Parts: sequence; structure tokens; C-alpha cells
Amino acid sequence: MKKLVSAAMVVSSAASIANIAHAEDGIYYGASVGLSVLESTSEFGSTFVNTPTVGGVIGYRKDLAGGRFWSAEADVSLPVQSEMSYDWGPDACVNASPDWCRVDGLSHVRGIYGMPVGGGYDVIGSAGLVVAAGQVEDGSDIYVDTYGYGYSIGIGLQTAFSTGATGRVELIYDDVDFVDQEDYPKDLTNLAIKASYLF
Repeated sequence: MKKLVSAAMVVSSAASIANIAHAEDGIYYGASVGLSVLESTSEFGSTFVNTPTVGGVIGYRKDLAGGRFWSAEADVSLPVQSEMSYDWGPDACVNASPDWCRVDGLSHVRGIYGMPVGGGYDVIGSAGLVVAAGQVEDGSDIYVDTYGYGYSIGIGLQTAFSTGATGRVELIYDDVDFVDQEDYPKDLTNLAIKASYLF
């Protein structure tokens, strides 16, 4: 967490001394790093993991009047530590309760709306769809690869550099309610802070 906060401060400091260039309409892409808190719950128990993530981003931006803009964006985040565990310690992929026990990746398709707030910064809000892939326990000693989907919302700040690149830091919440294997209903949530560098 300290490393992520430090990286965000470096991005912020660099922006304050750069000549800010306005981003333009068109396709953009980039890379991201983050920190995710993933938690799965069922009526029998809960599992969790706190993990760094790495990922990629691609999107299309359209400028509007007054410095406002919207973007259509897709991304993927890969947890560094995908295995989850129970509150009392053991790994999740054991016969205890039918939760998610591993999250291999999260993908988003979302819309982003941004507007300037001064100092060369834009505030952004996002909403869209999240898809999670991984493994769940779906009965006594039955472990299956699966996927689930739900909604995603986020808020953040971004700024354009004189090089034409854009730095972004955002807070994202994902709620995966609908799971491919649903013999035992289970939920997966993700609270993440993510920093992205976009071209």
C-alpha cells in the first residue's frame, strides 16, 4: 500500500511541474498496477485475499465542450496472489464453505465521464460491467473453474502530461452477483485502488 501511495504522489508531483497538454479524441491504451481487497461470501462463511494486481487498459475518448469528456474502456486486472483464505486461516480451496476460493482475473467494460477541476486535473466517474474468472467450491469437495459477472463503479483523478501521456489514480468497487455455478449462491466483491499510465 505504501508503494502504491508513493507512486500516486510521484504522478501528482510530476503533473504539477509539467506543462499540461490536453488529451485528444481517439484510442488510448496503457498499463496499471493496483491493490485489491477481494472477499467472497455465502450463507456458510466467507473467504478473502488482499493482493497487488497488474493489468492493461484500452479505450476510446471523445472530448466534449468545456473540457469535459467521455470514454468507453475495457481493462483486465490480474491478481498477484489469486488464492483466497478463510478468516480463521486455512486456504479457501478446502471443504469448508461454498465460496470463491481463487480469483484469476477481473475484466471491466465501462463508461467514463470526466470534467476539469483545476490545476490540470480531471475528476472521473465510471460505471459498467465486471467479469471475474477463477475457481469456486460448489458442493462437498467439488471445485470448479467458473466465471461471474456484476456491476462496477469508480471515482478518480487523472492528468495529462506534456509528453501526451495521462496518469490516473482511482478507487473501484466491483460486485459479482451472478456466478456460472450457482448450486450454492455466493457473492464476490472487490475494492481496489488502481494507478494507470495511459498513452
